[in-house]
Amino acid sequence: LLKVENIQHTNGTGGLTISSGGVVSQSTPVGFSVALNGGSNQTISTGTYTTAQFLYDSTNTRNFDTHSGWSNSNYYYTVPAGCGGYWMLSAWGEMSDMAVQNIMAISKTATAGSSGNFIARIIEGESPASTANAGMFLSVIASLSDGDIVKTEFYHNKGSNVELQEVGNYLRSAMQGWRLG
Repeated sequence: LLKVENIQHTNGTGGLTISSGGVVSQSTPVGFSVALNGGSNQTISTGTYTTAQFLYDSTNTRNFDTHSGWSNSNYYYTVPAGCGGYWMLSAWGEMSDMAVQNIMAISKTATAGSSGNFIARIIEGESPASTANAGMFLSVIASLSDGDIVKTEFYHNKGSNVELQEVGNYLRSAMQGWRLG
């Protein structure tokens, strides 16, 4: 029988807290939630893999970045030092129109369209290709190392540009990650 409320590292830093109800919480959980922000949609050109321009916006209560890993200039998350491990990654996007072939991927490279670096992808097909405001969702548990990057990419073959949809008061097109352990 072990009767403790806090578990500390040998260097004295906090590690885990156990509530009276048995809920175990980390002293500093690791995760992020970013979205297409800024009041405008993002154009996704036909026939081209395009990195989603998700942003961390501290004024949006649905966004968070516990360890400052998100890059608003490169649109990807870098796993911070000491935070490698298993991660739950999710991404979704609502498109203004769907094509016969639509792809969304979570990848581990700064270059868009490098399919060898996809962690996971989903292909959605519409026939006829004219479904307004349809979306795609992808969720995966991935093993990531310190310094790995993750981002979301979109592709379609509509023949003309489509828009990745944005709205300010909820996560319409977004990506989230949470370190599981």
